[in-house]
Amino acid sequence: EGASGVAAGLLHPFTPRGKITWRGMDGYNATLRLLEVAEKAQGISDEAVCARNGILRYANDEKQAEGFAKNVGRPDTSSIDGDTAAGRILKTCVSGSEAEYLIPGFKTLASSKGGLGPEEGGLEEEDTAGVHIKNGVTINAQLYLNALWRACQAEADAGPVGSRAVLRIERVHSLRALEATA
Repeated sequence: EGASGVAAGLLHPFTPRGKITWRGMDGYNATLRLLEVAEKAQGISDEAVCARNGILRYANDEKQAEGFAKNVGRPDTSSIDGDTAAGRILKTCVSGSEAEYLIPGFKTLASSKGGLGPEEGGLEEEDTAGVHIKNGVTINAQLYLNALWRACQAEADAGPVGSRAVLRIERVHSLRALEATA
């Protein structure tokens, strides 16, 4: 569950329930620095390596919505977790109407349950629909990796005579095996 955001290219330091992960800020800040390297290597292009316009993490079910409300706060409240290279991470619980404002056409748990109210087992439209992570970044993984590789090649080209960048693709069966080849 934790790695699913990586494949989707979503960068933020939070668990699915909205808590900050162990060493999450370290990883977030390190990745921001790598994004700067990749963006520089990408140069001016029609396609961006990433979009820095936040992430809306919607609640998949009522239990997750309750976890967001508990760990982040009710709609109209914000919490700040840690300092980053880009400032502070601000996360805010958003209601259904706020989520629909951020993403037109967004379907909330209330609307997906046929608009049932709490007495019928649904959610109110103003209940927590998700968490808006204002500093969240969406990464185009293929462009990002290609740009990082170009940055590695450029670094090697600028190095001493005989320097080169080599990409080895191989299956790693254990960390011990990887450390043995280093």
